[in-house]
Amino acid sequence: MNFSDEELLLIAVLLDDDEAKPTGRRKWVHPSLLCRATEGEFHTLFPQLLDDETKFFQYFRMSREQFEILLSKIGSDLKKQDTTFRAAVSPREKLEVCLRFLATGDSFRTIAFSFRLGYCTVQNAVHGVCKAIVKNMLQEVMPTPTKNEWERIAREFWDQWQFPNCLGSLDGKHVVIEAPQNSGSLYFNYKKTFSIVLLALVDANYKFIAVDIGSYGRSSDGGIFSTSKLGRRLEMGTLDIPEDALLPGTQQLAPYVIVGDPAFPLKKYLMRPFPGLQVENRIERRIFNYRSGNVVDATGATVKFYPEVPKVLDKLQRDGYELGVASRTGEIDGANQLLELFEWNRYFKYKEIYPGCKVTHFNQLKKQSGIALKDMLFFDDEHRNIRDLEAHGVISILVKRGVTMEVVGEGLKIYASRKNK
Repeated sequence: MNFSDEELLLIAVLLDDDEAKPTGRRKWVHPSLLCRATEGEFHTLFPQLLDDETKFFQYFRMSREQFEILLSKIGSDLKKQDTTFRAAVSPREKLEVCLRFLATGDSFRTIAFSFRLGYCTVQNAVHGVCKAIVKNMLQEVMPTPTKNEWERIAREFWDQWQFPNCLGSLDGKHVVIEAPQNSGSLYFNYKKTFSIVLLALVDANYKFIAVDIGSYGRSSDGGIFSTSKLGRRLEMGTLDIPEDALLPGTQQLAPYVIVGDPAFPLKKYLMRPFPGLQVENRIERRIFNYRSGNVVDATGATVKFYPEVPKVLDKLQRDGYELGVASRTGEIDGANQLLELFEWNRYFKYKEIYPGCKVTHFNQLKKQSGIALKDMLFFDDEHRNIRDLEAHGVISILVKRGVTMEVVGEGLKIYASRKNK
């Protein structure tokens, strides 16, 4: 059969059209998504969580009240118009999707299956909610401090940590991520993982004052700080920092500063600890390193006490209690140096620090103080010490997560109730 050129061209076009047609027609909405109202977590699990505050908190990492407050602040930015073809995802469901992602770190794909939503819908919900939170709440929860607020922060550092003229503690945190495609070693850090860096300035209560998020994992804390908005504004003096103030109990003027670890440069407004070799036999330098949160032992591990210990000791002393310390450590000199370094010797009238058992320590405390064992109150984190001293009549309190005002208060109540029997 013979064909003209025009006929051959027409046949070729028709063949191309046939080959271009897909073998199966794609669906506008996948069947698994059509049952969102009956099987999706928002419509099935969420109503049940509303009746159980504990489960609600476990699921969202916040209370029902906090959830509603957050929704009221960002809901208008998340609302979309319904169309003829489908109803828009509600702001409440978008917030639930985002909080679930932030609480678990599950993949968008996993959350999409759970909520019976499309992958892109989940992705857009998470990004949209996060942007709305930053837009509507940044200035509320992390405003740029005024001069009065800087002074308040400094007072809290002095009251809680005995560090004068301190405006914040600065440090970086590596947040582990999967390496982005074609990123090479940009995100590869010294811990041999891939990360971005969260650089944060916090107050005496560990609350964020300023953050810089997203720098490459390979970057140093000092380098990130110098190029951050916080670092640049401190360098230019545009953060409304108060004028130099007198150090407590002196006539010496000193600038307000932030404190950081050895990764940061030394500046007029930024203090860093003395290097290890410069603190040997220099108690004043060791005290400074402690005040700035950088006391280390021989292995390089940071030595810190529980934050409420100074408050506890001060209150007990003001309330007229006689205090003693008992430790069976073999590092007698080191323990006494720590008491001197932390300036705790002024609290303790009696000290029993040497290897041995706690019963021996307390018999010596009884001999020194004239106080009967049954009239003593003991706090410790070791079960065997609690058991041994309870057997000798000492009222003993097991401390599970560190000494706090609450723990000591409860211990005093137990002590009073037993004494009144």
